[in-house]
Amino acid sequence: MKKFTIICFFLSLEVVVIFGKETLCSSNKICECSQTKHRKVVNCRRVDNMKDIQDFFSKNLNFTRVSILNIKKCKTTSLPDWVFWNTTIRKIRFECPFHEMKNDALSPIKALKHLDLFKTKFLKIPIAISKLTNLKYLRITNSKLTRIDTELQNMTGLLELKMSFNPIYEVLREAFTGLSNLRMIDLSENKLIFLHQGTFDLCQNLTKIFLQKNSMNSVDGLFNISNLECKMRFDVASNPILLTVRIRNPRSSYEEVDRAVPLNVEHSKDTLWG
Repeated sequence: MKKFTIICFFLSLEVVVIFGKETLCSSNKICECSQTKHRKVVNCRRVDNMKDIQDFFSKNLNFTRVSILNIKKCKTTSLPDWVFWNTTIRKIRFECPFHEMKNDALSPIKALKHLDLFKTKFLKIPIAISKLTNLKYLRITNSKLTRIDTELQNMTGLLELKMSFNPIYEVLREAFTGLSNLRMIDLSENKLIFLHQGTFDLCQNLTKIFLQKNSMNSVDGLFNISNLECKMRFDVASNPILLTVRIRNPRSSYEEVDRAVPLNVEHSKDTLWG
């Protein structure tokens, strides 16, 4: 009798483990789920309809917490406002040709801290992103952004902002107002001709600025942050308007912003030190 009891116990345990694995982290034809310790990662490819994502979270994952959601090579051009209802996700990476995002498309994801978007088609930052006031890291690269207005002002939790490889040609002077926690801005590989004086003045914790490979001819008035000092070195070998900006924070060691911006030499020589 004792032997029979032990055998039954292990059979029951095996059933529970298998069932639990399928319930907590299963896959379908579009999405695969993997889990290590307390970290769950979902990878989805070739999504034609965002309803497939919603179905995966509701039916396959039963709305359990996800650390990272990667959606690659999808074809859908719009992000509806019902896809992420009742989900808990910390990081999302989209590689989707979104032309639009509904205003509340991302609002249900209260835990979202990191948002990466690649190959999007919208020209301005959508309201759906502006509503993510708890977001820490925002990346919109290899996309079609043309300008930055006031969409970021309520995103006061931002630490890093990357918007490289876009055709951005204009940044409003007040674009970064309210982003006092921001430590890094990357606007490299854009179409910028100038930035307004004082653009970064209210970003008092800023230590890195990337502006390489734009078409600017002056940096006058851009580096007025009280706890930063800048040193600029010309790099005329490959491009006479490129230079290196090295930002020094008195509370820490040197940090370098590589090949930052073009410089109006005569008018800006008084801003250089060293």
